[in-house]
Amino acid sequence: NNNKVILSTYAVPFELNKENIKITHQNRPYKMRSEKFYNTKKVRYVPEAITNTGTVPSRSYTISAHQLFTYGKWVHEIPYDEELYFEGEEDSLALRSYTNGWDIFCPHEIICYHYYIRSGSKRHTDFDKTWYMKNDSSFERFHKILNNNLSGKFGLGSIRTLEHYT
Repeated sequence: NNNKVILSTYAVPFELNKENIKITHQNRPYKMRSEKFYNTKKVRYVPEAITNTGTVPSRSYTISAHQLFTYGKWVHEIPYDEELYFEGEEDSLALRSYTNGWDIFCPHEIICYHYYIRSGSKRHTDFDKTWYMKNDSSFERFHKILNNNLSGKFGLGSIRTLEHYT
């Protein structure tokens, strides 16, 4: 009954060559599974194939930029924080969305695929040799969000608490 819903998870990977597309893993929808905590209080998520897909999306608490569908008003209510470089951006979006009353769901079927490998293509670390400093700063900012020490549009919401997040 909530009109603030998000559909998001890791997209299924594929490879691309000159002749065809090849699905590289199980051709099943993914959910994001928490694998471990880094020493920075950041969670490492890994994709996990859904074995029992059911007929409706399942409740989730994670957001992936690979596959993110929602209403346009979300972009205004939960704007992208440009001070987060890489690590923590998706976690921040999930936490801020949840605490602002958004419900997150994982799709029960494959909606899209993602070209993860991009063999031979350059990555952000090839273009910006100071990326690791930006990433360190990003971790610091993420910790401010996580500890509710950042106010305003990039801080946590007031509709739900982090204690109710899980």
